[in-house]
Amino acid sequence: MATRYLIAAGGDWTTAASWSATSGGLTDNAAPTASDAVILDANSGQCTISASSVGLSLDCTGYTNTLTHDASRTLSISGSITMVSGMTYTPQATSTISPLATSTITTGGKLMPNVNINAGITVTLGDNFTSMASKAILMNLGFGGLNLNGQTISGNSVTNRLLFNTSAIGTTRTITIASGIFANSDFRDITFSSASNVDLSAIT
Repeated sequence: MATRYLIAAGGDWTTAASWSATSGGLTDNAAPTASDAVILDANSGQCTISASSVGLSLDCTGYTNTLTHDASRTLSISGSITMVSGMTYTPQATSTISPLATSTITTGGKLMPNVNINAGITVTLGDNFTSMASKAILMNLGFGGLNLNGQTISGNSVTNRLLFNTSAIGTTRTITIASGIFANSDFRDITFSSASNVDLSAIT
């Protein structure tokens, strides 16, 4: 395992020359692998996910530049994802974030694309989650679970809704509520950990 810092000049996630072993350092020509912690910080430039990309975790603490997530590209992260309010995140309606291990997603108030939760893991929300303005955004509980952790998870609007579904029609997955709230959302093949804590009053 190593730590990969995006350099000041920025670049593409999968381009080796975009990365350094130290914050603000020169490139050492090694793009992140699935075993590497990825850091975008105050010394990092703009970053583009233009191909399927991987990392052990993603930490954007202190980052003030733009992370561009191109259409039909998947960012697969094996740990937690932390975005912050001071950065810009520009996904497309067909972009996907794919957590590969039990983790926490903190959005920093950014509008989010599709999320595909993989086998045998649970993803916990670190703050409120709002999807981007598209009618096609999915929260796909493929073979994993979701813990709202007391947060609000919402589609972008009454018409641009967030669909919670599973990998196969008729195969159910569980959302752990823990006092969380749903808004502008639809559900297919989803069960809840405790019916007494399910707040669907804002799903419209």
